[in-house]
This record gives sequence, structure tokens and C-alpha cells, in this order.
Amino acid sequence: MKANNATLAHVWDKNEYYRSKLEEAGFTEPKIESLEQLASVPLLKKDVIRGDKQKVLCVDPKEIGQVHLTSGTSGKPIYTSYTLADQYIYDILPKYLEIFKESGEDVAAIALPYEFALPGLGFQRLFQFAFRTAVLSLGKGGYMAPVDKSLELMKEYQATVLATTPSYAALLVEESEKYGIKIGDDIRLKKIWLTGEGCSSTFRDRLEKWWGCEVSFFYGSTECGGVSVECSEHKGYHVMEGHVKVEIIDPVSEKPLPYGKTGEIIVTTLLREGMPMVRYRTVDIGYLQKARCVCGNTMDVLQLRGRKENMCN
Repeated sequence: MKANNATLAHVWDKNEYYRSKLEEAGFTEPKIESLEQLASVPLLKKDVIRGDKQKVLCVDPKEIGQVHLTSGTSGKPIYTSYTLADQYIYDILPKYLEIFKESGEDVAAIALPYEFALPGLGFQRLFQFAFRTAVLSLGKGGYMAPVDKSLELMKEYQATVLATTPSYAALLVEESEKYGIKIGDDIRLKKIWLTGEGCSSTFRDRLEKWWGCEVSFFYGSTECGGVSVECSEHKGYHVMEGHVKVEIIDPVSEKPLPYGKTGEIIVTTLLREGMPMVRYRTVDIGYLQKARCVCGNTMDVLQLRGRKENMCN
């Protein structure tokens, strides 16, 4: 509640677009009395910010420390600006130690895109600055990041953690045989974090068999950063409540839905000063459950069900 009101106060004071929308909705001050009142805050749609790097910017451009933009969308990109504090303080403060077991004893290989989008640098900052984990910045294929060099680096530095996409995790296994590198012998991982693509539980099981380690899913976006993450029970994604507030709405009526009802996932970023996303429409589909996880984590559980355009009418 306090973080939500702090976010509303920040965008009210620092951004003309957010303030005008709040005033149009009847707000005379940037404050809600209960989380149920969050539904009265206007939704932020992708088309509003697509191609506009200033629309929801809440700091002087001189304070921007990093810019990312979305990939994989048609038309104009969505720009996301981070201040240095966003990158190295606010993104690192909540550590979720019940879920992330990485430490300074680990070596994490980041096989995700470093160009434009957030995933590569986001995971690198998480491991380096939250857990003091050594990082191998592999990238995800291409001229400057060939698969053979990535595998060799993982072997030489004895990588214990891999962050990548499901398809690239499979590709690394397939290519390892060609280069004479034995998974489980030359490279002995204890954890893989998957993100960036859809992946069935069946394919996850296959990857666990190939790599001989636990494989968990991480859900996030360039616009909102980390949103939710699996624990070792693999029964849904625990919402990263230190970073975001997640709601589910009916995509047509835009009314909030209760626990257990499937709808569009709405994300409000917390602790973000550069470019906060307030009630951002992700167009992803899922539902929330109260945490009853044996891992002991009390954060709500998000179940993902695809994207809105794939829903049947």
C-alpha cells in the first residue's frame, strides 16, 4: 500500500501525462485508501507509449542511466528508461532469498540478448550486485557470441547457473556434442533460469534431463522488469511483490477479477523513478492464487495462460 502510494505521488509530481489522467479519473491527490481502490487508477496501454520516449518519463533526461527498448513487436518500439538508482539500488533491494539460491560461490552464464532489451543486463545486474555471483556474459548466438565459444567459456569457468531461453538451452545441448563437450561432465550446472519464450512443463522436464539440473521459469518484460518467478515447487510464479503490484482484469470490461479468475495481467512497477509503469496492460493472460506453497513463500502465485490475442472469443 505504501509503495503504491509512493509511486502515485511520484508520477503525480513528475509527469504531466500521469497527472492529467489521474485528475480526469477524479483524483485530487495521488493517494488511495485501500488496494481495492487501485482499480480506479487509469490503465496504461501499450499504444500510448509506443514510439514515445517522453510520455511516462518521470525524471530529467540527464538522469537517465540506461535505455532499453522492446523487441519482437511490430511497429514502433516501447522505450524504457532507467536511472542509475533504478538499476543498482531499487532493482536490487528485494532479493527473494527463498527463491534465488545463487551466491558468491556460483558462476552464472547469461545467454540472453544484450542488445536493446532488458533480459541480458537485467540478469547480469541481479547476479552480480544482489548475490555477488561471477557472470559470463555470453549473449545469445550471432557473430560475436558463437555457440562454441559460449560452451567453452562455461566449461573453462565451471558455470553453475545458466539464464537463457528454452530454445537456446536446447540448442546448447545439441551443439555441445559437435564440439566434444559433455553436459554433466565438462559443464555441471545446478540451476537453469528460463525466460523470454513460452515453454511447456514437458519441455522443461526434457531440459532437466538433458542438463541434469533444476530448471525454473522467470516471467518479466523490458517495460516492467521482473514480475514473477518460480520456486523449486514449480506450481506457479511467485509475484515479486517488492518490485511490482499485479492485478487481473477482464480484458473487455476492464473490471478487476478475484483470485482464481483468468484475465489480463496488469502490472504496476514499484520503487521505479525513471519510467514507472502504472497499471500497465501487458496483454498477457493469467490468474492469481493466494500463496499456499510448501516452500513457505507468502507472495501471491501467478499462473500464466498465454497472450490476449490467443484467447477464444
